[in-house]
Amino acid sequence: MAMKPKTQEQLLFELEDLRVRLDEAEETLRAIRSGEVDALIVSGVGGEQVFTLKGADQSYRVLIEDMNEGALTLTLDGVILYCNRRFADMLKTPLEKVIGSKIHTWIASDSQRFLHELLRQDDTQTSRRMEATLLAGDGTLVPGYLSSNFLQMDETEELICLVVTDLSESKRTEAIAASEKLAQELLTASEKSQLVLMAEIEDRKRVEAQVHSQLKELQRWQNVTLDREDRVSELKKEVNGLLKESGSPVKYGEL
Repeated sequence: MAMKPKTQEQLLFELEDLRVRLDEAEETLRAIRSGEVDALIVSGVGGEQVFTLKGADQSYRVLIEDMNEGALTLTLDGVILYCNRRFADMLKTPLEKVIGSKIHTWIASDSQRFLHELLRQDDTQTSRRMEATLLAGDGTLVPGYLSSNFLQMDETEELICLVVTDLSESKRTEAIAASEKLAQELLTASEKSQLVLMAEIEDRKRVEAQVHSQLKELQRWQNVTLDREDRVSELKKEVNGLLKESGSPVKYGEL
């Protein structure tokens, strides 16, 4: 049985349908090539199947998620569009509560001025680095090092990429080193003080020995002087006795 020829209207409809399907296929290919597509859903006899596309950005995403630093994407007014798990862990807060919040919420009050400077737009300086204190969800303070960079997505959209390094361990190490240094300085000062004290004690002993020697010498001279005075007195008495015996007047007064 011969097929009934299609009308011009049917042919035009099929042609338009083919053009639409071709445009959709070309748009899909363009999206895949440009990296706008992460996965494809394909319908078949066994139902729908999801095929994940792995490209050069896959390793980059794994790197961001597994890195030891916090990584964030912010709007210009500080809204967190994306952050990795590490940053949420720093804040001790579930990831879903961090995304969508403002970065200002997680910065301690004394570091807000640093954050303002970090987010300030300046065509001459697109990247900045500084230390700031994070405010975790449980109220604890976390010292951090923040590095920001402005990223132009297109002619109208600009975002801020922020990397946060937890300095808690570094600060703890610095504190331990400072304590050890202070203890060493105190020990050194104590040893020096002991040496000074010992030297002073030795000087005092030497002075005391000199004084004692001088006192002994003075005592000896005093004894010699007293002995001489006694001997002179005895001689005077003998002279007076001899003069009396000879009938002459005594020469020395009464002794």
